[in-house]
Amino acid sequence: VTVLPKPANIITPTTQTICSGSATNIALSSNVAGATYSWTVVQSGLNGAIAGTGNTIAQMLNTTAAVTGSATYTITPTANGCVGNTSTVIVTVNTIPATPVAITGADVPCAGSTQTYTTGAVTGAAGYVWSLPPGWTGTSTTNSITVTVGSNSGSINVAASNTCGISPALTKAVIATPVLTPSVSIISDAPSLHCSGTMVNFTASITNGGNNPVYQWMRNGSLVGANTNTYSYVPQDGDTISCILTSNYPCLA
Repeated sequence: VTVLPKPANIITPTTQTICSGSATNIALSSNVAGATYSWTVVQSGLNGAIAGTGNTIAQMLNTTAAVTGSATYTITPTANGCVGNTSTVIVTVNTIPATPVAITGADVPCAGSTQTYTTGAVTGAAGYVWSLPPGWTGTSTTNSITVTVGSNSGSINVAASNTCGISPALTKAVIATPVLTPSVSIISDAPSLHCSGTMVNFTASITNGGNNPVYQWMRNGSLVGANTNTYSYVPQDGDTISCILTSNYPCLA
């Protein structure tokens, strides 16, 4: 009686990870000379994996979405009429990540300030590539970056990356707002010497007051007048008039 050995699979590699659009390269051999091989396959999230025969599994696999797919090959060896035990090889198929969806952070930051910008995590991304307007500084390979704002406006860009490549970039426009010092001066329509009992009109001239400045008029240290850039009254000899400006400009020195 001649007892023939059952062939055993020798598979190289036993697992494989490739990028979408690449081919598998799985070599099949056995401890029994002349063995042949057949396989079935179950694929998920990709196409291109098909059942077949031969001593090499070389198939072009493509993911069907911007997510990881997989193909599970079940391989059966046969030699001299004897069928060996099956073996399984799992091929993981990665793809270039999708473009990030949104960047959160200040649209109009103050020059010289520290700001943090963040994008949502992208499935399949191993890192992120950021770029900044000229003069801005900051580096990151994560989905968040802390920067020092320069004096130039421009755009912040972020792309997701992995071993298969880099996604198209997402762009956020940013405007660097200069840091300014507010000031106020007072002019009047009266000469330095004028007649007693004469009405005098005072006008506050401001710079960098913002779009909604607040005026506080003071006479001899007491609040007078309304929140306007003018104040009128009949002065007494020796009166002191001043105006306090509260600016709502967003980037004050």
